[in-house]
Amino acid sequence: MSKPKSNKMGVVQLTILTMVNMMGSGIIMLPTKLSEVGTISIISWLVTAVGSMALAWAFAKCGMFSRKSGGMGGYAEYAFGKSGNFMANYTYGVSLLIANVAIAISAVGYGTELFGGL
Repeated sequence: MSKPKSNKMGVVQLTILTMVNMMGSGIIMLPTKLSEVGTISIISWLVTAVGSMALAWAFAKCGMFSRKSGGMGGYAEYAFGKSGNFMANYTYGVSLLIANVAIAISAVGYGTELFGGL
């Protein structure tokens, strides 16, 4: 009899997901801006990768110590109570707003180049 397949994500998958999340709106969306600064942009990729790995490691550790659901807000609630949950989710929401503005600015910039400033 074979073991049932687990539908859980592994550490590598979670690390890649976190890296793509962090780099998505900034570094990947604005390659033209990075080309203006030259080879120093490689350092920004490395710094972002290290930060993403640290964040993924922190979430992995939180998941090992707490079985509470809710992701970042759930971990903050486990450690700091309801106010920690609120602050974690509120700041995450604000960061999503900022990221969406960055994506919109990039989309308009690419659209202007593509369609010639209609």
